[in-house]
Amino acid sequence: MALTNAAVTKPDIVLEGGNLLVAPDDSYLDEHELVSVATTHHDPARQLAWTNATSAATAQAAALAATAMSAYPGLRPEAVRALLVHEAQWTPAMVEQGLFKRTGTPKLAKGEIMRQVIRRYGWGVPTAERIRSSAANAVTMIVQDALVPLKRLKGGQVRLAELKLHELPWPLEQLRELADTPVDLRVTLAYMIEPNPGRRGMLGRYSYASHGLRFAIKGPTESSDAFQRRLAEHAEHESDGLGNPKAFESDIRWLVGPRFRNLGSLHADIWRGTATELADCGALAVYPVGGWWKANKRSDRIGLPVSYALLISLRTPEVTTDLYTPIATQLGVPIEVAPAIQTETTDGIPIQMEFGW
Repeated sequence: MALTNAAVTKPDIVLEGGNLLVAPDDSYLDEHELVSVATTHHDPARQLAWTNATSAATAQAAALAATAMSAYPGLRPEAVRALLVHEAQWTPAMVEQGLFKRTGTPKLAKGEIMRQVIRRYGWGVPTAERIRSSAANAVTMIVQDALVPLKRLKGGQVRLAELKLHELPWPLEQLRELADTPVDLRVTLAYMIEPNPGRRGMLGRYSYASHGLRFAIKGPTESSDAFQRRLAEHAEHESDGLGNPKAFESDIRWLVGPRFRNLGSLHADIWRGTATELADCGALAVYPVGGWWKANKRSDRIGLPVSYALLISLRTPEVTTDLYTPIATQLGVPIEVAPAIQTETTDGIPIQMEFGW
């Protein structure tokens, strides 16, 4: 079963919820213990009980969140949420036909990816093992940061204020050695909004959320100045309701794409291209778009910083190239002689820039 509402991107993840015994004519459903999830009973004398559906899945999600907080005590709530989604994976049955062509482009149209996969399975099933660690060929970087989304000009206009550029600490030498080998860049951006509690909040795309954040990666042949101009144009179009800006040439590399991933307050996507292309990208930006803070010109909200968590993973095929060690060296992370598999968490050293309107 999949959600059909185009404005909804739930679920984020899926976890085991048991099953049901169904009569041949669908007239009877039974939550039998044989197809339910076993758990501890509240009565010690009975030891075991059985649970089903969202009751079982929610408990497992809470346990995974606790695992993340125990492994990384410095994570903020939005980072814990992002980590569970970021480390989820689809099972073979969920994506039976595969998602990418041999050329690296998605097999399905982006709308079909949403309908057939995301709105049915979310981003898949997370595990405690993946939450705790990265492998040598699949390194995850967690950035916790903040930006000021809105500013007031001298004339009283409320405009978008700043963006953050995060330089990607990829090992360029190792990536260029891989040349035309396909690599995956997975990005998850999560943040908290202030919802508009009034009924008007449900009437428009930008009436419910106080603000929005978006991410974008610099194109392999795009200059830094052109990248910043593109971000400003996209933010202006989306915030002022001017329609969708012109698609960027490398958007085809994203599995979901900007149009479909930019719903809600958690945005995830997977970029697939060659190692050489990724080596030439170099930077990923987080920038704001409007919401009811901007539309209502709330003077008590203008200039307030908002926090976000940005998770970035680089995955290569099962080859001998070690990505973790050069990335850790660049970030100044101590490396053991026999390094434990781990995920790096950083507050980042982003480049903070004002929008040039």
